[in-house]
Amino acid sequence: MLFKKILVPYDNSKPSQVALEKAIELTKLTDSSRLFILHVVPELPLPYLFDRPVRNKAGERTTMVDYFKQVHDELRTNAKMKLQHIEEKCEKEGIDTGIHILSGSPARTIIEFAREKGIDLIIMSSRDSTTSERGKSRRRGRRIMRTVLPGSLGSVSRAVAESAPCPILLIRA
Repeated sequence: MLFKKILVPYDNSKPSQVALEKAIELTKLTDSSRLFILHVVPELPLPYLFDRPVRNKAGERTTMVDYFKQVHDELRTNAKMKLQHIEEKCEKEGIDTGIHILSGSPARTIIEFAREKGIDLIIMSSRDSTTSERGKSRRRGRRIMRTVLPGSLGSVSRAVAESAPCPILLIRA
């Protein structure tokens, strides 16, 4: 089969769940394929101005920088628990699966991960940035005409589509 390493960027949203289901279906059809599930926790650059005292969730005194680090670690821990459940489910279905949790800019991290691991296919959701979940039209900034990729893409899926080192399957969700 052409696709031995399949990557699914996953953020626990409905669209990424749909993309994950499609990736699982495709991986089941192939022998010796490996499914990589990647969750990116965005990093928040914190200037030193945020080194002032605050109280954390437990009411203890800490600095704002340390508080944001605690929140970031908590996000990583929660993501790991959710992804382990998905990994166990995939393994039960006979799919060789690996979960990865990284920090950074989502699009840049997805692209770098795909390069480092030699990914053959990225399957990800494509959110329409001009419509809400209820399908009502909303205007977000200036409309940009796209000739290569018609319709609206989310900022992450667009950036990945433009710079990925491998083919991408964008799932409309």
